[in-house]
Amino acid sequence: MGGSSENTGDRLRKVCPICRKEFNSRGEFEEHKASASHRVSWLKHWYQTNRLLLAQDKNGVVICPQGNQHNVTLEEKSGIISVKLGPGGQKSVQILIKNTGSEPVILRQIEMLHSCPQVSLNDHYGVVRGERFVRVLSGVEYAVECHTQGASLGVYQVPVAFQFKPEQADELFFIVRTVQVKVFDSVAEESSAKSPYEKQHLSYPISRDYGSYIPGIPLKQ
Repeated sequence: MGGSSENTGDRLRKVCPICRKEFNSRGEFEEHKASASHRVSWLKHWYQTNRLLLAQDKNGVVICPQGNQHNVTLEEKSGIISVKLGPGGQKSVQILIKNTGSEPVILRQIEMLHSCPQVSLNDHYGVVRGERFVRVLSGVEYAVECHTQGASLGVYQVPVAFQFKPEQADELFFIVRTVQVKVFDSVAEESSAKSPYEKQHLSYPISRDYGSYIPGIPLKQ
């Protein structure tokens, strides 16, 4: 999450290549790198270039929707949690953070990488609101409530970044789940074709009335 620098006479100008902002001192630049806006911009950039890597579970932490939720699926490779709704429908989905490792991990942040009116998040201890960190012990689950609502027909999605730190290490790591809301018309879906389209083979007889056309001239061999 670094940047570049340029000499400008008697001062050093710092440039953030992710946010495309310039700073007049190293102190200003370091303050910017620690800001929430830079972190979200960096995550957006990292998500675009390393989406499958960010989708992977790491260090014993597994993030998945609670099982047996109707019309809710997880595509493990891409990390997409898909929710199907009708127009105007609503559904609350429990997203579980499971620590399957042997050491505690600290859940530090839960952030949506852009605004999405169809999705909102909440959790018991206020990690989503930035109020506190949560220590997730080995073998323990922590639930995040994801509220989804349907608007007009279409697909709406937002990446959600979960930031962790192993209790016995300083290096942070991220896992991203993309919440996808699919708003569909149930009547249209029920009446749609259930099998792939197959071209019909016509069996009309071909007329060969040689008096009705002028024959061509054969090509020379």
